[in-house]
Amino acid sequence: MKNNKQFFGVFFSVLICVFVFGVIVYATTTIGDNISAGGTLSGTNFSTNATYYNTFVGTGIETTTTGSWNTFVGYQAGYQNDDGAADQNTAIGYDAFYLNNTGQRNTAAGTYALSNSVSGDYNVAIGSYAMELNTTGDYNVAVGDSALDWNETGSYNVAIGWSAMLGAWPASTANTAVGYRAGDGNNSTGYSSSNNSIFGYKSGFNVRTGSKNILVGYQAGDALTYGSNNIVIGYDIDTLSATADNYMNIGGLIFGDLSTASAKYLGILDSSPAYTLSVDGTASVSDTMYVKDIYFSGVASVSSSGIRLDDGVMITTGIASPSGDCGTSGSLFIDKVNAGLYMCGTDARWNVK
Repeated sequence: MKNNKQFFGVFFSVLICVFVFGVIVYATTTIGDNISAGGTLSGTNFSTNATYYNTFVGTGIETTTTGSWNTFVGYQAGYQNDDGAADQNTAIGYDAFYLNNTGQRNTAAGTYALSNSVSGDYNVAIGSYAMELNTTGDYNVAVGDSALDWNETGSYNVAIGWSAMLGAWPASTANTAVGYRAGDGNNSTGYSSSNNSIFGYKSGFNVRTGSKNILVGYQAGDALTYGSNNIVIGYDIDTLSATADNYMNIGGLIFGDLSTASAKYLGILDSSPAYTLSVDGTASVSDTMYVKDIYFSGVASVSSSGIRLDDGVMITTGIASPSGDCGTSGSLFIDKVNAGLYMCGTDARWNVK
């Protein structure tokens, strides 16, 4: 009896091994290098071509592709991926990467993520509707629900956050937007921007065609629409107007006019500086200050605490030497002997008190 049990045990073990081996051989010769599971495992339209190596999981999926190394998971994910050049793509989600024909090395995860992309390459779209309308744009990164949703042909963009660069349509290029609705475009269509760096909650919210802007902070530059070459840094800080160009505003304290390469103006509390340095308020210098030319718009008085300016006197051509004669007409001559201040070429004289 014991021998019989051992015999049947060995017999069934061998039988199971033969069965498993047969299944493996069948799978290898029938299913090939592709795996598809859409409710049931099927070998329809599969090939044993060793260049495929695809994985399809879901209903309504594409199983006839000649592309290689693709992974599609979800209803109609990668549905039209049927070109031999459409390789190394990953699509996960309902209709994700649906229209792809020749695009390669894309990653789409989320409902409708990259669903309209036909030939775009090297894109990463993570989130429902992320890069949904992209058709031929390349090298984009969109992370977040509806991030870079309306972009069609623009490339080299990075949009991270809910609806970040949502309205970048149709061909915005080389932008970086990070934050909730950063660079959103206010849901407008028909506008394209480029080379913007936008960071913060709703920063650059209304940017449409503006380019080469740096906007950093909560709602920084959120009123800007068509302006370019601006620098805006700080909490809820903006440019002078929605269409301003070459303007700088840092924290509402430091302002700049960056209009030309040869003449740039900086203002402290002066939002419209007209000089290399313009200060709207009292300035204090704690150490030596060297000045080539000085323009006084006001009366100058000297005391132990410094120079005071009120109004009425302008020095235009300089001050003559105290030990010499009066200089150019209109200049000031300091007479140390008689303790007076003269204007050369006139009878004007001020006694020093």
